[in-house]
Amino acid sequence: MGGMTLLLVAFGLVVVAALAAGLRRRLADERNSVRDYQQTLETLRHLSERRPPVARRREEKVRSSSADAVKERASTMLASSARLSERARRAAASSRSEAPARREAVPVAVGAPAGAAQAVRELIAHPELHGPVRSRSMPGTRHRPRPTAPVAWTAAAVVVIAVVTGVALAMGPSTPTRTSTPPVTAAPPVRHLSAARPSSSRRSSFPRPPAALDPVTSSATSATYDLPPSPSALTLTASGPCWVQATVPSTGQVLWTGTLQSGRAQSIPAASGALLRLGNASNVQVTVGGAPVHLPSGFALVFDMTFLPA
Repeated sequence: MGGMTLLLVAFGLVVVAALAAGLRRRLADERNSVRDYQQTLETLRHLSERRPPVARRREEKVRSSSADAVKERASTMLASSARLSERARRAAASSRSEAPARREAVPVAVGAPAGAAQAVRELIAHPELHGPVRSRSMPGTRHRPRPTAPVAWTAAAVVVIAVVTGVALAMGPSTPTRTSTPPVTAAPPVRHLSAARPSSSRRSSFPRPPAALDPVTSSATSATYDLPPSPSALTLTASGPCWVQATVPSTGQVLWTGTLQSGRAQSIPAASGALLRLGNASNVQVTVGGAPVHLPSGFALVFDMTFLPA
């Protein structure tokens, strides 16, 4: 439970850190864009202040031509309004004998050209008031600030709320579950059965390992051993290279001779006894019917072992 809580808290912190990094990057981009926009405006202002005289003269010509055009248009409108007013007077004079409704409509028609003439006179007197020059902004200089990131803040808030809720649910006390206890029934009486003891005939008898064979007489270069009543054979096991010669003590008959290599074994019959001459006694282990044969302490490498029958 504690490991799950730590994992949820770590995940929430990582998400909040990522959102904060994204917001910081977006704010930096907005600052850079505003700075670029301000630099563009400053550059345009400097360019407008450093306009050459030719451009100024061209602008003055454009303004004067636009003022002349306005005056010409105003004079045309003034002439047309005069003609309209003359027509209105003639119509009013000819329709004085008509109905009152007709006479009421005449001042309206007459007054319209008078207002138009007044507007034309003002346009001629002050053309700059009615014809302002509209400056077009250069394309690409409009700055549209990037919208803020409410979505990112909302996502961060949702993640934090989810993490806090998960931690609260993980650390909250768990509702104990009701376990239905089965009815207790009385156990049947246990009958004690007497274990049958194995008979003495069924008992397995384990043979005891044969006792080690110690020398009867020994010296540094030789030792004499008494064989058991029924010796099977002598077994020589080499742990290293060793030259061996086996003979019968009474007759000198050679039973076996050769060099035993490491890991090799050789069996020698010992019914009439045996005389073993070992070239490296420390590399050979001799056993009689499975019983190890002990060598005397301080024996020499070239060693004679005499086994006498019982």
